[in-house]
Amino acid sequence: HYGISVSKWETFGKSVFEGLATGLPTFAYENIECLWEYLPPDGGIKCLPCSPISIADAIDTSVSTPVLYQKMANQAAKDVSGFDLNVSIKKMLCELAT
Repeated sequence: HYGISVSKWETFGKSVFEGLATGLPTFAYENIECLWEYLPPDGGIKCLPCSPISIADAIDTSVSTPVLYQKMANQAAKDVSGFDLNVSIKKMLCELAT
């Protein structure tokens, strides 16, 4: 299982929070800057903006490299213990308000 965010317009997708909250490795466009504060470096893969091929390549790489997927899954699962959806939403809203 993966968390995948491919929206061109949504700055921070619900699917990203769902992935983080469940400990899934997450793939998202690198131009969703606020995401990378919440996603640990080893918990997902940044993909080229607005490039479905980049997302597909990232998924293909992780599927064809079970060690990589397991590393990302372990990191995401480890980080989910410190992830609090309500705190993250409030933090994000405060950042948007300033």
